[in-house]
Amino acid sequence: MDGSSNKTACGAGVVLEGPGDLFPEQALQFGFWATNNQVEYEALLAGLNLAYDMGAREVTCRSDSRVMVGQVNGEFEVKEPLLQRYYHAAKNNITRFSKAPLEHISREDNKSINILSKLSVTKKKSHQRSVIQIWLRHPSVTEAEAECLAIEEAEADTWMTPVIQYLTVGTCKADQEKAMKQQCARYTMINEDLYQRGYSTPLLKCITNKRAEYILTEIHEGICGNHTRARSMAAKVLRAGYY
Repeated sequence: MDGSSNKTACGAGVVLEGPGDLFPEQALQFGFWATNNQVEYEALLAGLNLAYDMGAREVTCRSDSRVMVGQVNGEFEVKEPLLQRYYHAAKNNITRFSKAPLEHISREDNKSINILSKLSVTKKKSHQRSVIQIWLRHPSVTEAEAECLAIEEAEADTWMTPVIQYLTVGTCKADQEKAMKQQCARYTMINEDLYQRGYSTPLLKCITNKRAEYILTEIHEGICGNHTRARSMAAKVLRAGYY
């Protein structure tokens, strides 16, 4: 598999080598702009889906993307929120197979797939009709999945746990009852979510540390981020409604 991305178009190519003469080829053209790493993940997801639909349960995936292969194999850390979503989607797809190792190959060994990936961003010609060409209108990772996949599971015990317990059940440690009562006066529960009261601000939603890391990343360097400094960042987080 291989991906191709430029200023005008993005595409990916997949070749499935099976037993006997099985040799399906698939070229994908994207209806959205994507980075090089994103199209490599799209190629991986397309290859896994094609192999699964063809009945394969043991596959070997080969790509010339060192970054994508290293991230999926756990050699590199996935820092970008968008690639984190693709990483989790890829890992979930791989679990459908009994064996699905991902190998890195050189660009020279991937020339035929590289050409196929570029077919998707060119006009269709008669001698290319044997290739399955697919138009992908939206990214494989949807907005609904993005939030779930990019954020790790909620922490079992956080700083909010005793506050929530006191507001919902009314219990706490005996020696902390007075202090807890004063502290919880600044909080309220709405639909099982904890909110902090403010004198001059609206109710601010309280979040876990993992959730906070994701929100800070999105506000700082997300699609609408402008890499602001600490004080401006804090103000933007408050305006977004988080405590």
